Amino acid sequence: MPSEDALSAAIEQLYSLDPQEFTQRRGALARRARHDGDAAAARAIAGLRRPTTAAWIINRLVRSEPGVAAGLGELAGQLRDAQHSLDGPLLRQLTLKRRDLIDAATRQAFDLGQQVEPPASLRHEVASTLEAALADPDVAAQLHTGTLLRSAQWSGFGESGPTLAAVPEQQAARRPAGTSKPAKRAAPTPSVGKSAAKKGAVSANPTAEHRRRERVSQAEAVLADASVELQSAVAAERDQNERVAVLIEQLSDARRNLDEVRLHTRQARVRHRQAERGLDRAGP
Repeated sequence: MPSEDALSAAIEQLYSLDPQEFTQRRGALARRARHDGDAAAARAIAGLRRPTTAAWIINRLVRSEPGVAAGLGELAGQLRDAQHSLDGPLLRQLTLKRRDLIDAATRQAFDLGQQVEPPASLRHEVASTLEAALADPDVAAQLHTGTLLRSAQWSGFGESGPTLAAVPEQQAARRPAGTSKPAKRAAPTPSVGKSAAKKGAVSANPTAEHRRRERVSQAEAVLADASVELQSAVAAERDQNERVAVLIEQLSDARRNLDEVRLHTRQARVRHRQAERGLDRAGP
């Protein structure tokens, strides 16, 4: 089991960082844990996932302003009570309050980063996640920790869907149902017996056995370092793939906006030519 102190400290540090700094810092923390002798914590840290920009903005908000999460939780409880009691007038009042709270929290989230005009798609992701936290207790609990991984969207029925917790759930390795028990070891052949006897003779030599154990220990240490490095590399590749997906989506939004601007420009040119002709007809 990983050291809870080392893992908790890494989570606290990583999910307070700008996403651009996440991958490099995660690798450094994983290596430090490995060098401190905590291989389990090193593996767990290397497996932590980088949050999307929207998730990071919300994490920063709830970490900087704890009252935001508390306010969302309070309103969520009021909404559930009103829905259970079928109190129509109260529901309408709380619906207006919900809209005002989401708008205010969204503005506050971007004000913290001094983002005066954030992209519409990013603003929508942040607002949708805050909305989901009002409807889904699981999202609310995860938002409260400030370790969201990605945005969430509540459709109005059931849970929001995406996995948002920072630390992957630890799953115990189990033997699949129906797997037969290990077969009994076959009797050794004469050649195997000779090999075993030779190993026994080597083991009887304390110096040779000590050297063998040193080689094994060094090889295990190299393997552990390589495992942490591999996990960090795989996580970095995954992070970049997710970033590419986000950039592709943003590029698509930008192209749509460009098409709209071009259309507006053409319409403005038409109106300008019409105005010029109108001026000519009006005379000198």
